[in-house]
Amino acid sequence: MKKFDYGVVILNYNVSKDAILAAQSVINNAESHRFIICLADNASSNEGEVAKLETLCSDSCEVLSIKSNWGYARGNNEAIRFLLSKYDLKYIIVMNPDVLILNFGTIDRLLNRLAMLPENYCGIQPLVWTPYMGDARCQNICQMSEDYGDILIGRLRLLKLIFRKKYNKMILAEYRPYTQELDFETPCGAFFIIKTDIFQELELFDERTFLYGEERIIGYKVKERGYKFLLLPSEKVQHEGGKSTGSNAKCTKWHALKIDMESVEVYIRYYLHRGTCSVILSHILTIFNWGIKRFCFLFKNPYK
Repeated sequence: MKKFDYGVVILNYNVSKDAILAAQSVINNAESHRFIICLADNASSNEGEVAKLETLCSDSCEVLSIKSNWGYARGNNEAIRFLLSKYDLKYIIVMNPDVLILNFGTIDRLLNRLAMLPENYCGIQPLVWTPYMGDARCQNICQMSEDYGDILIGRLRLLKLIFRKKYNKMILAEYRPYTQELDFETPCGAFFIIKTDIFQELELFDERTFLYGEERIIGYKVKERGYKFLLLPSEKVQHEGGKSTGSNAKCTKWHALKIDMESVEVYIRYYLHRGTCSVILSHILTIFNWGIKRFCFLFKNPYK
């Protein structure tokens, strides 16, 4: 079995142009060629997506066609298992198709820093910068594992204000702008690096989630097993956000909200071990908060 330092998984759904640019940004900015990329198509509804991905001819890239759209968690897992069936990989990089590596040597420097850390560090992450949200050093890109109180607070803006101290502690707000290395537990699902053996120990992503919140479960498992991630703010990647779903931080669409609530329910039931009443309360707060945000958005944008 051929050995590589790392494998990059990029899951595509109807955004092949972006996925190709993401893969090219990895290839163009790599100091070494000890890596393999898997461009995985998650049963895109647009015709010709796999063929478009296959136009990226490179010894560093393989294309996987997944026959059914099983969502983010299982789609990424399928791609990871595909790579691990063929290659010996020390690290796995999960990368959204709307992420770009901006600077030469970014991944190499991240891996070099991770290799220097104690064994209880399971992975590393750069700043994940969404341009329209401002300064990369001040964005919510990493946090600690969430308890049920954190879940409820995060569902409603008013609760974030009332319980600001608890919420800020969970999202590591006191360390912003991020200028120093920082330990955390829950990575940004758009881009993070994790040791292959530990990711397998964590059983990869929980496939009961379709989209959103997968990193929340990773964070729970990381904390439970005594691991942690490191944020390296000297490195940065760019993330546009919402390309596959059409939903982003500015405007969350209803179908995306429902999927998010389903993922939160998985976390509440199977990891926090709470019952139906706890799930319903979370959903009520989520819908109420969404309604307020949607009203404000439409009011400010009457022609949309």
